[in-house]
Amino acid sequence: MNLFFDQPSTIEYSIPTLQRRDSVLTPEACGRIIACMQTSIHTDGLILRNGIETLDLDTRICSVHQVPQAMFDYVLGHILHLQEDLLECFNLPFCVTNGPYFVSYRRGAFFRLHQDIATHMSDPQCVTDRVLTIVLYLNGREATTETPSFDGGALAVYDPSCPGLSGRQIVIPQVGTLVAFKSKCLHEVLTIHEGVRYAILCWFLKQ
Repeated sequence: MNLFFDQPSTIEYSIPTLQRRDSVLTPEACGRIIACMQTSIHTDGLILRNGIETLDLDTRICSVHQVPQAMFDYVLGHILHLQEDLLECFNLPFCVTNGPYFVSYRRGAFFRLHQDIATHMSDPQCVTDRVLTIVLYLNGREATTETPSFDGGALAVYDPSCPGLSGRQIVIPQVGTLVAFKSKCLHEVLTIHEGVRYAILCWFLKQ
């Protein structure tokens, strides 16, 4: 995959690649969500190519979990609470949301380098209209009383204003931390070495 982007505009230089907000959820809340995910119905994470969702274990290995509506609404409320602040940081107009989605990565799992937007004429609007990706971590490298630990699984986000790998930013997941970045940025979830990485995904869509 080509990591070299066209020269960005002056405006793009003034917009951060990544924003981070700590303690968006308490460890207690994260523990409750993880416990629910551990007993939930789950399916393999798919990838979208030319409007068709497929299972590609060379590109993505993870599980997507179904949670009760009340838990879905609880998480969405916390994300929406930060929406205005995040949109201002990225110089974006008001957006609608898609998600949240509850995902886990077990030992050996990963998501190879990709973007969260697609442009094929058959792709659904909820993917083509993505402008901002939100990741909310439920656990981290160190265990707490409420949450298990895992090793590996860092998020790597590539700054489109820098050539090649020089703009790579590494995010080490921590309990209750939210990370936001432009959906057009290339990024990847590095391989999990031990344990299970629990996280929540959400997208802001242009109107």
